[in-house]
Amino acid sequence: MTKGEQLRRGAGELLSHFIPRDVLREAHELAQSFQHEEAFRDYVMGRIWLVIPVAFVFVLVSTICAVGVMLLLRSAAPPVALWLRGTVLLLVAGTWLGGIVSQLYVFFAWLETRALGQHRPAPPHAPSASRARPAPAAPNRSWIPWLFVALFVGVPVGLLAVHSPVVAIVLIGAGILAPTVYKHFDR
Repeated sequence: MTKGEQLRRGAGELLSHFIPRDVLREAHELAQSFQHEEAFRDYVMGRIWLVIPVAFVFVLVSTICAVGVMLLLRSAAPPVALWLRGTVLLLVAGTWLGGIVSQLYVFFAWLETRALGQHRPAPPHAPSASRARPAPAAPNRSWIPWLFVALFVGVPVGLLAVHSPVVAIVLIGAGILAPTVYKHFDR
C-alpha cells in the first residue's frame, strides 16, 4: 500500500467518526447499557443525588455558552435580515443542545466506566472468588464526544473569553469542578 493510499484510508477512518449515524449509535449503546447493565443502573440510581447537580451544572454551562454566542453574534453584526436572525437562533439552539448532550454523554460514559470498574470480580485468592459473577468490561467509548464538547462548549467559551474573561474562567471552573466534586463525594 502506498503512502497516499494510507493517508486516504486514515482520513476516511477519521471522517467516519463524524457521521451522525455512528455518533448516535454510540449514544444509543450507552443508553442501552444503562437500561440493561444492572451494575451501571444501580450505580447511577444510588448516586442520583450527586448526578443531578452535575447535570444541572452542564445545563447551566451550555445555557451561558449559547447566550454568549447569541450576544456576540448580535453585537458583531449590524441589524440584519430576518432570515439571518433565524439562522443565528438555530445556531444558538444547536450550541445549547449540543453542549448539553455532549457533556452529559461524556459524563455518563465516565460513570459507566466507574460503575463497571467497581463491580469487577474479586481476585482469585479471595475466598468469595468462586461465587463472584464476572462483571462486564466497560466498553471503549471513542474520543469523538470530546470533540463535540470542544465544538459546542470550548469554542463558545473561547469566544466569551475574548469579551468576558471572568465568565469564561467561571465556566471552565464549573465544568471541571462538577465532576471533580462528584468524584470526591463518591467514595
